Amino acid sequence: MLTRGEVDARLRIVRYGVIVVVVITFVTVLVAPFAFTREYFEGTDLEVSVTDFLTEAILAAIIALVIGIVVYVAYHYALKKQLPVIGSSQSSDTTSTE
Repeated sequence: MLTRGEVDARLRIVRYGVIVVVVITFVTVLVAPFAFTREYFEGTDLEVSVTDFLTEAILAAIIALVIGIVVYVAYHYALKKQLPVIGSSQSSDTTSTE
């Protein structure tokens, strides 16, 4: 059985992981298309900048964030189901003396 501190530590790691995944998704979707398409447009009059891919990067980051929130809530629910309920008697062999 996990303690409340262990559950909080695990949830904190998942929160930080979601933030890291969202930031890496944003940067990758923003910079990768620019890096690949830049060399194709070097000799032409067309200019390609990083901001051309900003809408796609924001959309991908939002999708990654929603998926991360769903994963976090599911993990939170799974961990909270393992915590013992405070004030409940789990031993059924207690007898009352009357």
